[in-house]
Amino acid sequence: MAKTYEPIATQVLGVAGGFDMSSIPATFTDLVVVVNLPSVSGAGSIYFRVNGDGSDLYNCTILSGNGSAVACSMSGSYTLATIAPSPLTTATNIVMHFQNYASVSENKVMLTRFSQVGYRTSLGVNMWRSTAAINRIVLSTTSGSFPIGSTMTIYGILRAG
Repeated sequence: MAKTYEPIATQVLGVAGGFDMSSIPATFTDLVVVVNLPSVSGAGSIYFRVNGDGSDLYNCTILSGNGSAVACSMSGSYTLATIAPSPLTTATNIVMHFQNYASVSENKVMLTRFSQVGYRTSLGVNMWRSTAAINRIVLSTTSGSFPIGSTMTIYGILRAG
């Protein structure tokens, strides 16, 4: 089997805060971002922005469940893309798939998966209504911060063949 995922960069938080990955090369088809938060307390919703864009070009649909209840939320024309609603209470894993991130002829679609150990899981579809290539990803919370030891790794997906 051909190698298709190539690690681009990893950040490990030495102090509580957020992630900011820049200088992402445009040499891959897609990007996959994997985030591991060992524990989270007091943080609000998790969100991301691309290329530092804080304009109202983000749309989001999230389906979430906790084993006994299901919720769906949609938003349009927001200044950030939501991955998971608050509250954040336990260890959290996030996987984001940025499709055709380097294209300069189409809007960008991002698929997100989020899970909190023993609490809930969610799936999301986000759109950034811009044709600019993505070269920076910022991940943060609406309040609080990610704890020391949190990691974010970006992988480039190579074209098949």
